[in-house]
Amino acid sequence: MSRPTLIEVAEQAGVSKSTASLALRGAPVSAEARERVQRAASQLGYIYDRAAAAMRGARSGTIGLIVFDLANPFYSELAAGVSESLEAEGALVLIADTREDCGRQSRILTRMREHRLDGLILCPSTGSDASELRAQIPSDLPLVQALRHVDGLISDYSGAENAAGTQAIGRHLLGLGHRRIAFAGHNDETSVQRERFAGLKQATDEAGLPPPISIACPPTLAGGVAAAETALALGPQPTALVCFNDLVAIGATLALAQRGMTPGRELSITGFDDIMEAALRTPALTTVAIEPRNLGRKAAELVLERLDDPNAPPKACLQPARLIVRNTTGAPSLPGHRHV
Repeated sequence: MSRPTLIEVAEQAGVSKSTASLALRGAPVSAEARERVQRAASQLGYIYDRAAAAMRGARSGTIGLIVFDLANPFYSELAAGVSESLEAEGALVLIADTREDCGRQSRILTRMREHRLDGLILCPSTGSDASELRAQIPSDLPLVQALRHVDGLISDYSGAENAAGTQAIGRHLLGLGHRRIAFAGHNDETSVQRERFAGLKQATDEAGLPPPISIACPPTLAGGVAAAETALALGPQPTALVCFNDLVAIGATLALAQRGMTPGRELSITGFDDIMEAALRTPALTTVAIEPRNLGRKAAELVLERLDDPNAPPKACLQPARLIVRNTTGAPSLPGHRHV
């Protein structure tokens, strides 16, 4: 049987985790709150560790956040969610961008350790290795992986229902009559890529269709342009292109525009993430929303929980994926037919 946690005490007492912590260490709270917290702790068998609390009092108040693409609006929103939540708790957030470079990630980790971090939120770069990361990250440093997770690296995780999102996209396209669907993504080296492809494949499997056609491209606007050009050159041509993220999808719509074609007519295009530009473009992009700011807030919450309870079992929190149908998907065109 696992030992009770501070969060469980707070839930049973009907107070916030911070109030429960204040009450147990004798800090000022209302008499009623203190009584409820002490009663809950007694009922659950929770023992307040004053030695650990003293060590927490010597914290630096600094949390590291490492992402791999701050130029992508999705990760800027994620970082904003982390910063808002941690700064509200009085913590300073150090943010660094690896630019998908494992060597740069290693150097950043080294420099961040010099700042006596209290915790680390890591969006791992493509190609990250669990054994290398374990060597670079102190075992007693609270770690939360965000958006991506590295196989074999045990930690808390704040992510999204990636497979459910692309499965919803696949079912939407199949419902419109699409039977030849392509997936535009960068590689299978990341958990997100594998999950998103797997969700789409599950939808085609359910329909008794061949797996989606895989088109390799970087997760950028330029990658989307190249992926759309590849899709249009295939024979027979796919009628729908499911893109790894919104940037790839927007790039694909630009490629169609350059040819005088309209997304949702000659080729249906979908994205993933629902960045602001997805709704503002013409035509507006069909995509999946996963609320990056909430994902960042949850990552911040997890690292704070780990600071309060270092021995609790690892926790995974997944943001729900919500299909948003806009104007870049439609019924497939008849062979040789162009909408006018």
